[in-house]
This record gives sequence, C-alpha cells and structure tokens, in this order.
Amino acid sequence: MNTINTDQHATVLVIDDNRQHLRMLDGILREHGYQVRLAPDGKLGLRSAQAETPDVILLDISMPDMNGYEVCKKLKEHENTRDIPIIFISATHEIGGMVEAFQAGGADYITKPFRVDEVLIRVQNHLAIQQSRAALQQSEQALQQANRGLQEQIEQHQQTQATLQRVERTLRALSQCNTSLLRATSEADLLQTICQTIVDEGSYCLVWVSFPQSLGDNTVQPVAIAGHDPVLIEHLRTTGQINQIGPEPAQTALRTGEPSVLRLSAARAVESPCTGSSNHKPAVCIGLPLRHQTTVLGALCVCTFDVTAFDPEEMNLLGQLADNLAYGINTLRDRVAREQVEAALHENRVLLQSILDHAPVAIFVKDVQGRYLLTNRSVQTILQRSDEHIIGKTDMELFQLDQPPSWEVHIQQVFQHGQVLDTETELILNQQAHTFLTNLFPVPNAQGQIYAVGGISSDITHRKQVEEEMQRRNQELTIINRITEAINLNLALPHVLTTLQELLNDHLHIRAGAMYLYHEDDGYLSRETAWGIECLNGAALARLPVATAHNRQVVQQQSTMLLLHLTPETFDLPCFAPDELTGQWNYLGVPILAQGTLQGVLDLFSLNPESFTFDQITFFSTLGQQVGTAFQNARLFAEVTSARERLQSLSQRLIEVQEAERRYIASELHDEIAQTLTGLNLTLELVQRLPTEQARSRLEQAHLLVKELMMRIREMSLELRPPMLDDLGLLATVLWHIERYREQTDIEVVLHHHGLERRFVPTIEMATYRILQEALATIARQEHNNAVIVRLWANQEVLGLQVEDHGGSYNEPINVNPASNGLAGIYERVNLLSGTILIDTASVHGCFLSVELPLK
Repeated sequence: MNTINTDQHATVLVIDDNRQHLRMLDGILREHGYQVRLAPDGKLGLRSAQAETPDVILLDISMPDMNGYEVCKKLKEHENTRDIPIIFISATHEIGGMVEAFQAGGADYITKPFRVDEVLIRVQNHLAIQQSRAALQQSEQALQQANRGLQEQIEQHQQTQATLQRVERTLRALSQCNTSLLRATSEADLLQTICQTIVDEGSYCLVWVSFPQSLGDNTVQPVAIAGHDPVLIEHLRTTGQINQIGPEPAQTALRTGEPSVLRLSAARAVESPCTGSSNHKPAVCIGLPLRHQTTVLGALCVCTFDVTAFDPEEMNLLGQLADNLAYGINTLRDRVAREQVEAALHENRVLLQSILDHAPVAIFVKDVQGRYLLTNRSVQTILQRSDEHIIGKTDMELFQLDQPPSWEVHIQQVFQHGQVLDTETELILNQQAHTFLTNLFPVPNAQGQIYAVGGISSDITHRKQVEEEMQRRNQELTIINRITEAINLNLALPHVLTTLQELLNDHLHIRAGAMYLYHEDDGYLSRETAWGIECLNGAALARLPVATAHNRQVVQQQSTMLLLHLTPETFDLPCFAPDELTGQWNYLGVPILAQGTLQGVLDLFSLNPESFTFDQITFFSTLGQQVGTAFQNARLFAEVTSARERLQSLSQRLIEVQEAERRYIASELHDEIAQTLTGLNLTLELVQRLPTEQARSRLEQAHLLVKELMMRIREMSLELRPPMLDDLGLLATVLWHIERYREQTDIEVVLHHHGLERRFVPTIEMATYRILQEALATIARQEHNNAVIVRLWANQEVLGLQVEDHGGSYNEPINVNPASNGLAGIYERVNLLSGTILIDTASVHGCFLSVELPLK
C-alpha cells in the first residue's frame, strides 16, 4: 500500500463534469496547499487515477456516459486504486443514493453547494485514516522483522559464545559489547560504549566507528572514538574525513563490504589516520563493515600495537562483533521508530476515544457472545455505569435478565449475514419509555472475518413525538392543501373565486359568505362574489368605501374579526337586506394577505356556534394567506402573459442575431479563409512539379499564406470572444481591446476607470465588453472622429459605462455589421440585465452612450 500524505502536499483527484464545480474545488484545495488534478468525466478520471495514484478522489455521482457509481466500481477493481478513499459529491436530491455509493466502495460524501470547511475536514480526515492504516501495516512489518532479527541475534550470540571461548581477550570485549547492545537506549551512547569496551576489555590501542557522510557516499566520518593515547584520538578527529582513494581501512570496508587489514610500516605510517605525534604508533589497523543484510551501515576500525594480531579466529570474532553491532544499531533504530509508531498509535487511540466520547450518539462494539468490547460516554450515560463496569459484560448481566433481550436477535443476524441492519429498540430509562434507532454493522478483522458487531444508536423518542404531532397537524392541513391545489389550477380570478366559493360551501359547510378585493390606491372594497344570501342590495357589487364598511376593522388592522350571535338589529350589513338575516348568525372576517400586503377580505357567516372555534380561526387565517397568494397571482397573471409575449419577441430577435452571426462566420470562412486555403493548396501542388530552387520560393509563399490564414482565424476568434475575459477579467480585456482599437482605427481612446479591480459575474462582464465593443465599432464607421472618452466605474450597486465622442453627429442604422448586434443589440443586452441606457446619436459634443447595469 502506498503511504498517504496527510500534509498539504497530498494529491487530490477531482472528477466532475461541471467545470464550475471543478474550478471551485480546485481553488479551495490549492488554497490550502493540496496538489489537485481535475478530470471532467469518468473515463478521464479512471485514466488519471491509474496513471498516477492520488491520495484522495472527489467523485461526482451524476455524470454523463459513466456515472460516479460505475467509476467507483472500476477503481475498486484495480489493485493500484483499490485502497484510495473516494468521497462522493452529491446534490441534496441525490442523498438517497448514498447507500448505493457506499456499496460501490465510497468512503464519504460531500453535498452541493460546497462548504469550504466541510470539504477540507472530510479530505483531511480520510487522509489521516489512510495514514493510520499505512502506519499500522508498517508497524506490524517492523515488529515481525525485529522478532526475526532478535531470533537471529540469539543464534549468532550462541555461536559467538562458543567461538570466544578460544580467545579470552576478545571474549570479554564481545561479551561486554553484547551486553551494551541489549541495554542500549541511545545510538550515540551505544557506539561510544562499544568503542570504549573494545579498548578496555580487548587491550586495543584505538577503536572508532565511522559512518558515510551521506547515502551512497564512500567518504566516512568518525562518530565515536576510544583509545589510550589522546594524541591519536585528536589526530583522528581532525583528519578523520579521508579521501575515498586513500588506504584508510574504514573507507575500504565501506566501499567493498569486506574486512580490510592495514599493516603499517615506517614508510606507510604517515598514510594512516592513526598516525600522529605519538612515539608509539599502531602496527596493525583493521576495518570491519557494519553490515545489516545487504546494507553497509558504516565501519568498525580497531588498531593495535601487536604486529601478530588479527589471526583468522580473532578476525572471525571481531567480524561477529561488527555484525552484532550493525544488528544492534539497526534494532535500536527500529525500536526508536517502533516507539514513535506506538506513540502515534496511542495518540490516535486517545483521539478516537475523544471523538467517540463527544459524539452525540451512543456507539458500542460487541463480540459474538454479546459482550461489550468498546463504548463511548453516551452508552455509559444511558446504562448509568462506568466503562469498567460495562466492558466484558452482556446486556443480560447489566439488566439482570433471564433471557437475551430482543435486540440480541438482530445482532446475531449481522454476525450471520454480514450486512448492515437498522433496528428500533425500546428501553425503560428512569421509569420513562425511550425509543432508540440503532444502526448495526459488521466489524471484520485483518483476514476479513467478522469478529464483532458495532452499533450507532440515537434516542429518537422526541423525534417520534414530533412526528406524531406533525401527523396530526398534517391531517388538519389536508383540507387547506386541497383548497390551495384547487385554487392554483387556474390563475384567472373568476375561476379562483368560483372554486373557493364551492370549497367553502361544500367541504367546510360555510353556507353564506362574500369575497372583496381591496384597492389600496383609493381605499375602496369591491365585492366580487357572494353566496347563501339571495337578496342583494343594488349597490352590493359596487365599490364600498372602507370607512363605511362593516369589515373595516379587518382592513385597517389586518387581523381576523369574530362576532357571535348577530341579528339584523345588532349588525349593520350594507350589502345585504336586513330581512334576509333571520336567526342568530356568527360572523368571521378574514384578511386576505399576500406577503404581508392586504389583497381583500373574506366574509364568512354560519348558524352553527361551533363553526368558528380557536382552531378554526387559525385555519381560516392560514386560508386567507393562501387565497391572498392566489389573488396576487391572478392579478399578476395578465402581467406575466404580457411579459411572455415580449419574451417571445425577444427570443425571435435573438434567433435573428444568431443567424446574422452565422452568416458572418460563413462569409468569412468562404470569402477569406477558403480562398486562402485554395491558394495554399494550389501552391503546394505546384511545388511537387517544380525544380528545387523554384520550389523553395513557392514554399516561402505557402508559408506566408499559412501565417495569413492563422492570423485571420485568430482575428475571427478574438472578434467572437476574447479568452482573456474569462481568465483576466473585465478591466484587462477592456485595456487590450482599446489598444487593439487604436492600432486598427488610428482613433485615440482615453479610458477613465475606478472600482474595476475586482471580478464581476460573467454575464455582467460579457455584456459590458460587448456594449463597449459595439459603441466603438459604431464610432469607427463615422467620419471626422478625433478622440473618444470611455468612462468605466463600479460601486456596490451598479457598473457604469459611458462613451463620449468629440467627432461629428451620427445616424447609425441597426445591424450595420452582420457580425454585431448594432444599437439594437446594445438595447437588448441592457434590458436583459434590467439596466438603464441612454443613447444620443445627434449631439455634436456630448454623451454618445451611457449605460448602468445593476450588480445585485
């Protein structure tokens, strides 16, 4: 498995067919130091992941040709990409498909729209998880290697003990050194102790250990020195860096990997690092490679005054000592690395437990016998026991039950089938019934065998109570939904009034009533419909001043008005004849509101005293808001119809503009590019039949035609859409266009701008650029143009453009240039963005064009 980087140099592959999302994620991740690769579809994402393995993959679910689930399955089928964590990108409506995403091998998901902190935390979490997994595997391998090495050390030590019996002097040194190896805690202390022990117990005059200065380098440097002569020690420290071509034994042993013996004579003594100002110089110096497996870590050098030293047996014993020292050094380094890994694992365990304890849900792990293996603080709170009293016990023991509880059956099902299972469980806690929703999932070991079952449990008691209350409320709102649906089927006001009257009469049994429209401009009410009271005043459908209306309190306070037990003598109804109100009526006046604005009044009459209870009043108030929206929609229906007609006209105009642009492009291709290509083709055909010298001249002509063709295509591309508008923004593009305009027309353009150092939405930037382009093009087609002043400014509300020409007057026809929209195009662009425009083509000195586009 590749080591996963959790730092900011980790590589993140983003696969999404939405280029805006790609740019957004690329910006978020690169801003925090990640290396990002982008793929606009699933196939390219697969190739990128297999070509160079990323650390994390962000994968969109909805993509053409190959969706996110298929890409995830393909990645999991290949060994190189199998272990890469995949975080799905999903819209809110795609959350239901997350089960399929996790079944396909996904590790997590992020919802759109993106939150920067969520994206970064999820990426960092999965990088940390991969790092922990890799560290665990490396730790296991290191432990196994160390165990094998220790076993080899024991065998070598036993063989060395038998050999050292023949040489007492080397035996003591070897024994002491091995003891030092076993007790060593610091590599520097170990090397110094070994050198001193060999000197003291082996009666050698000088011993040192040298390591290469860098990996693969044969130049050595002493790191530990011991001896009886301070002069020799100081000389070795100052001249220990020996050139690699010299005879120094440490360097030779390091280069060849074999023992090197240097027997010094008077003539060669000066070549040895052991020589110095001392009168007693070593006679023999041996360099022993410190080999661990196939790697030479360094060299152990031993010097003596005895010219007969280092016979084969002693060489063999010192060789074993060097091997032991090399093994000890490697073991010590492994131990330090293992301790660091163990410390990191302990820190991860503490972190994991802290996360579990602070989780708002209960989390536990049980073995096949139902014993708790792990719990978090929420479980301990629910069971009202400490972790020490829970771990290793079953629910039967904790609750003192005679038989296993019902939820144990679900746990055994997970053990048997190895599938995730959701269950609901009821518990009596503090003499109150609680309902828990538990997600049970299998926990496999390294071999893939299920040895435990984990559970994540949430107390949903309050949620179920809320759901029951919502169900009751939904039943109460069913009728209002039916009324709203019936009203919204037709936006025509007469239909709305008729439908509402039928529903009130048939479903709510309101046998009499009336509906009024409120006219805010003159403070009048106009009754639009009535039912249940047959006799009407002649002026009943006329306009009624609010000041004299019976329901003026509803209009003025915009609140319901309830009057009970009314008779003709106690309630004045100017719209109805008094003799028609027989019996005791109950009256409810309901304001018809839309977004806080009064649209009308709904009068309801009933002989039933139970019709207008508190709940019914709340219901009719809500109904008044729904009807208000219908009234408002009906009033806006005519405006929408008119707007639709204008939109159809505008669409037709846009189609005409598109066709004009296509004709322009076709004309350019036919008249300019096609003729240039024809000339190029004829030139190349002629070259084949001409001699070499003439052919060279023709090829130069062909080269000029190619350059002309490339220049023309580039000009067409820039005319259609300059790419720097997307890359560099509005200000840079305007500056480029003005400079290009000066070169093409010899017209001086002076630009004044402020507030443009930021980016605007693409539609605003494109519209502003096109309007300026059209204005300057129009000026260029006129005569006597000396200078043009362009002003661009922006604040928090608007982006403004003003083009002022100090030439003659203008009489610009619409669509002069087929490749442009002309003045009509400018009008259309401004209207589409709800902006304002002023064009004066008759002024000699003044504003030729002024545009303001709203930014909000």
